[in-house]
Amino acid sequence: MGKKLSNIQKAVLSGIICNMIVWYELTLFGSLTHIISSTFFLSEVGTIHFLITFAIGFGFRPLGALIFGYVGDRYGRKKILLTSVVLVSISSAAIGIIPSFKDVGIFAPILLLLCRITQGIAAGGETSINATFLIEHSSDKKNLGFLGSIKAFSGALGSVTCFIMIAICKKLTGENFEIWGWRLLFHFCFFMGMIGFLMRYVMSESLAYKI
Repeated sequence: MGKKLSNIQKAVLSGIICNMIVWYELTLFGSLTHIISSTFFLSEVGTIHFLITFAIGFGFRPLGALIFGYVGDRYGRKKILLTSVVLVSISSAAIGIIPSFKDVGIFAPILLLLCRITQGIAAGGETSINATFLIEHSSDKKNLGFLGSIKAFSGALGSVTCFIMIAICKKLTGENFEIWGWRLLFHFCFFMGMIGFLMRYVMSESLAYKI
């Protein structure tokens, strides 16, 4: 039988996956500007409203960091990180099923905005606590620099993964990419999120927090 992963190894892997999701969805949303703006907004002002929606979602990240950081200090890092990855994953997958403006009118951009706000709050919590959760799992001070670097590494990896998935999805769906193929990319975010959630679920609370 293979050797089981240690708690610190699980923390590293789950931290990489979950932070990848945050940057994957951010890169994806920005990369699909033309498709999303034409799908969920009036064509005449679609790009402007898209950028406003993008900015609002991003602007909620600091608020999410404050809320999740405070709650994480009171009730534990693990609980709040499980919550953040679920919220990011579900809100990202929801974007992939929102009807177009042609189908439901004004409800389309409203639903999109709500998803982006949820993503922003949850992503703020994820990015602010993820590195802390990793560092607090180590009993060896020599590993702190490496553990702290996981956040930057996984963020870049998430963006690269996004571009790779876009290329694959375009190849597989062809002319249907701009019709429905792009939605699959948001569903993939949910798949990654569930992997990250399960890895975190079987972990214990960080060593420093339990002291």
